[in-house]
Amino acid sequence: MSKFFLRHSLSFFVAFLLTAGIAVARAQKPPVAQEPDKERVDASSASLSLMFDAQGNVEIDFDAGIGPEQFRRTVQELSKALHCEVQVVDQRDWEWFTGRCHEGFQRNFLIVAGEVDLGSLVGFLKTLGIRQMFLEIEHPLTGFTEFSPGGELEPSPDTAIVSYHIPFDLPSVSAIHFSYGYRWRDLWRASFPLVVILLLPLGLTLRARRVALAAHKDEHPAAWFGFSRFLQWTGLGTLLVWWTAVDALQVHAFKDFMLAGMDSSGQLANSFSSSLLLILFPPLMINIACTVLSYPVQSRIRGVRWTRREMFLQALWGQASSFLPFLFFLTGLFSFFSEEPRTGVLWIAAAYVTLVVGRQRLASVMDWTPHALTVGELRDRLFALAAKAKIKLQQIYVLPAGKGNMTNAFAAQGNSVLLTDSLLRNLNKREVDAVMAHELAHLKHRHPAALGAIFALGITGALVLDPFLHESHLVPPWLPLMPLMVLLSLLIFYLFSRRYESAADAGAVMLSGDAEALITGLVKVYRLNMLPLHWGKWQEKTLTHPSSVRRAQSIARLAGIPAEQVPSILATTEAEGEHYPIPHAVSGEGKVFSSLRKGRISLGVAWICIAAMTIPPAVIALLVRLCGWQGPARWAAYLGGVIVTFALSLLASNFAAFLGYAGLQRQLRARLEQRGIPCSALGGRFVGLSPGSAPRLYEKHWIWDIGFLFIEGNRLCYVGEETQFALRTDQIADLSIGANPPGWWRTENICVSWRDAEGGMSQSFLLRPLEVRSLGQLGREVRVLGERLLAWWRSPQAAPQACESLAELMPPSLGEISSLRPREVIKREKILIGLFFMAIVASGVALLLGLPFDWDGVTRWVWELFAPVADPSPADLGFWYVVGVVLFVSFLQYVPFFRYREPTA
Repeated sequence: MSKFFLRHSLSFFVAFLLTAGIAVARAQKPPVAQEPDKERVDASSASLSLMFDAQGNVEIDFDAGIGPEQFRRTVQELSKALHCEVQVVDQRDWEWFTGRCHEGFQRNFLIVAGEVDLGSLVGFLKTLGIRQMFLEIEHPLTGFTEFSPGGELEPSPDTAIVSYHIPFDLPSVSAIHFSYGYRWRDLWRASFPLVVILLLPLGLTLRARRVALAAHKDEHPAAWFGFSRFLQWTGLGTLLVWWTAVDALQVHAFKDFMLAGMDSSGQLANSFSSSLLLILFPPLMINIACTVLSYPVQSRIRGVRWTRREMFLQALWGQASSFLPFLFFLTGLFSFFSEEPRTGVLWIAAAYVTLVVGRQRLASVMDWTPHALTVGELRDRLFALAAKAKIKLQQIYVLPAGKGNMTNAFAAQGNSVLLTDSLLRNLNKREVDAVMAHELAHLKHRHPAALGAIFALGITGALVLDPFLHESHLVPPWLPLMPLMVLLSLLIFYLFSRRYESAADAGAVMLSGDAEALITGLVKVYRLNMLPLHWGKWQEKTLTHPSSVRRAQSIARLAGIPAEQVPSILATTEAEGEHYPIPHAVSGEGKVFSSLRKGRISLGVAWICIAAMTIPPAVIALLVRLCGWQGPARWAAYLGGVIVTFALSLLASNFAAFLGYAGLQRQLRARLEQRGIPCSALGGRFVGLSPGSAPRLYEKHWIWDIGFLFIEGNRLCYVGEETQFALRTDQIADLSIGANPPGWWRTENICVSWRDAEGGMSQSFLLRPLEVRSLGQLGREVRVLGERLLAWWRSPQAAPQACESLAELMPPSLGEISSLRPREVIKREKILIGLFFMAIVASGVALLLGLPFDWDGVTRWVWELFAPVADPSPADLGFWYVVGVVLFVSFLQYVPFFRYREPTA
């Protein structure tokens, strides 16, 4: 089966290459002739250059020995010759001038045609003693060019040039008729290979689908592997061959010509985004169509339970979350290089928005909602392995396999690991430990960051080198250099990925000490994902992972396992041994205060604070610029802007800290009431809980769990998502208010310490009320709730149990929980990255408001400070003021963390 797909994949590429070759051959032009030097031989010669654009407008260069008295008459004669009014743009010594003439020729859909009548102009120039004229007519390169009478055609990569030598003493040309553009047969000749390139993948996918569905059940892994590789290379091949054909057939020229007729300013036709859209959009739409066509194979052979509509949405959002941000970001950079900073800022902002929204929509459609594993046996085991490997593991996330039946584990940047619940369900503890040790080895060697850098450098190198090599004539103009460089970058990425997988296997053997479990775990992952255990070395060149058999042999050699035992280990299919429990957040109805919800809340709070720190200084700088304030007035406004910015940042953090918590309270109350716990009737207080006696950060929040706190007689009950417990008054050792997390706003917690059954000190936890709207209100509510709990603890009231669910609660049992100490937030690299990001945002806001990047003026101003001059020239400091204030206020946010000290026991 795999041989069939390999053979047809090769035939697909052969067909593509033939199509591209025909396109290239038909698109090749004669060698570019060097433009002859049209310098006037003497004063008796004239030179006229007419440069037409796609709309029929013409730029004019005229050079002749005329005086000031003949200048106006010459312009009038040129207007007669071109049948439009010539506007002089620049002139020099009355002998040379440039002009512009709008709609000199008429455009009819995709054809521009007209006449240059030289009779009157030639007659006038003869009266001035001029004997000859060199005429050069230039227009954009299009599908056809017709001149009557004909001249010397000199094609170039972007334009067509026709030259005439017109002697006045002989019968010569009096009028030149010409037209250029695209006829229907030109469009058909160019579009036919493009249509074939787009339709061929659809036909081959249908053929491959039919063959895969006809495979016997025993051949399903090989059938799925071959079909998935076929889809992968069909998508890549479609993009590369389409890209090659678009360049070879000069489709960009047609796009510019067509859009120029719709866009009078020409900005849309000449925009970088339209060119990139032409290259990427059609093949990506074909890839989506091929993915939808693959649904029967995905459903019957792969075993996924998604509907066809869901697969379409996944493909659509998958392409949108990668293609659109890439398109918008590159367009933004191009706008900066084109000296359009405002437009560039808007494009880059659009790239960020589409990236965030696209990823959220894709995760929602695929049901890939990560759940942080902050407590439990698996968490403790993986953190122990990370400590053994000397890795500061940040977080562990469990993904639901969902309808895709994905069984896998991933190492992510930021020292986090992800695994699916299917991995926990199908692999025993030894195998999970070994597979996760493999991911920890990736983190130890920083493989995720290295692979990201390799991919980014490859694409960046292709984008930078392609125009340089073509403009330097180091490669032939017909060579599709960019697609080839992208393909080469991808193959290099695959090479490094396979090497990193082998290195991670070796690291996992050393870390876990269980090579056999690593082999059986990898084999089960391959089988559960419907992948064959072995594939050829040449097939491996186009994959990110080596085959399972080759990996098993390498692992066995490292661990000293005899080679003859490897086949029996590979044949292991039973999941013997204990399994880690699947977290309830994944297997059950999910959490209200989920990792995804925490991330959205943190993102919203962050952007509110960012707006409060960037907009005020930008407005102050704009006001100073518009009012023209200088001297003491300017510096007073700048100083006031710093104070106002810091004050507004504090105000924003005060009210944004509890953004979204009201919705969390409603959802959690409704869920608990469905379980038979009437929170409102029992007087439950909505609170946040953190284990321990010192403040910690849990996924960027100062609380680990949300829940409701109840007082029933002599029992203090807490019911949350992560834990539920009850404490009697005699079990509570201490109640106090303190444990302030770092921040400019003083926010306290209620610290509860309790004893275990034997009477020894066991654990502590922190409580803070969440039915608040600001940090200022939080301080008051903490004191109110703290006084109420102290009064209850000192004088408990006997009361009957009002809820059976609360009566069953036991004392808390909390193990070690993943968190960050406040001092870990202020690591040097984190501060530098944060300040760099804030500088970028501040620069974007300043540019949007029109504050110039006046680097020369600033350096001159600094120089004048140290070398005073009598009349210093004013400098526009607005841009740099905004960036400086934002960086200063951003750094002030870290000051409380520098001052923070851990509470002593």
